[in-house]
Amino acid sequence: MTKDIYVQGFWLGGLRAMAVAAKDMKDASLAEDAAERLSKATASLQLHWWNPDGRNFAFGVNAEGERAEMAGIWSAVLLSVGGGSGDAAKDVGAVKRFAQPDLATDWGHRWISNKSPLYDPLSYNNGTAWPFAGGFVAWAQYLNGQPLAGYQSLMSLAQLVGAQVPGGMPEHMVGNRNEPGARSVPRQLFSSWCLITPVVRGMLAQASKKAPISIVPIKPTPERGAANTSMKILDVAQDEGARRVTVHLAGLAGRVYELEIATQLPQVRAEGARKIRKTARGFTLEIAFEGGNDYVEKTVVLQY
Repeated sequence: MTKDIYVQGFWLGGLRAMAVAAKDMKDASLAEDAAERLSKATASLQLHWWNPDGRNFAFGVNAEGERAEMAGIWSAVLLSVGGGSGDAAKDVGAVKRFAQPDLATDWGHRWISNKSPLYDPLSYNNGTAWPFAGGFVAWAQYLNGQPLAGYQSLMSLAQLVGAQVPGGMPEHMVGNRNEPGARSVPRQLFSSWCLITPVVRGMLAQASKKAPISIVPIKPTPERGAANTSMKILDVAQDEGARRVTVHLAGLAGRVYELEIATQLPQVRAEGARKIRKTARGFTLEIAFEGGNDYVEKTVVLQY
């Protein structure tokens, strides 16, 4: 590979920052140069890097424009600090991929999918979960309309504080259980940013929105050494005209989970839920996942 998406993300972020700085300095030549480079870079990303079948950006491209297709989270840099590809629909599609359980764990995000033949849960680059990288994922999710997934990602990182030393954020976690890697630095400086920036530039930047039904975010609380087990919120679509909320979820086959919804409505129907019961702040849905021997997906449709 001659270029990879991780470095491209920082390149676009730098170009966008330079354009702003040049404008503030009233340097028209520098501003024009940054704008031209940015236009060229975004055009290349949309043409050569986007995989429409997988709905993700490729890991890298070679000199001939051929893509290296590996499911991972490297594009989170582009979709957060990089400011995006310039195509909002592609960016949202790519961000939704990060919530899938082959990447998302209860202790952060794996660099690479655990379905990949290259995956090794102990490999420093090909299977471990770095809080450093998970911060970019959470930030990207908040910036691209996926706040519930962003919250779940953020909380998976928050519970890592003190995993190795009091108050410290570890360098990396193994890919298949909630446990620091054997070579993990106990208080890694470049990991420490992963909670602050997604909260300040992601969570706190969200506009307040009142809706008839709100999905209560899921907070992973895994035991040390535990495997990936929490239900994942993959996507939520609200159609107020049709009085419908569609929730796409992933859970372990054979398990039953609970999903809370906050609402003042007296009654809600939940297609796809096994049971629904009234609570003080809304309803709790009981959702069973069947089939398969790993994570499986399910759609629940709320009608009100």
